[in-house]
Amino acid sequence: MNSYAKGLVAGIPIGIVLFFVVVLVLRWAGTLDVMTDW
Repeated sequence: MNSYAKGLVAGIPIGIVLFFVVVLVLRWAGTLDVMTDW
């Protein structure tokens, strides 16, 4: 496994965590009206 593949694998959970943090911040700010069901 080369360094690029390692960085890609390590970046997947980081991207998921960042995505959920952004979703939570948007929900807290009240600007995410589309996904308020969950």
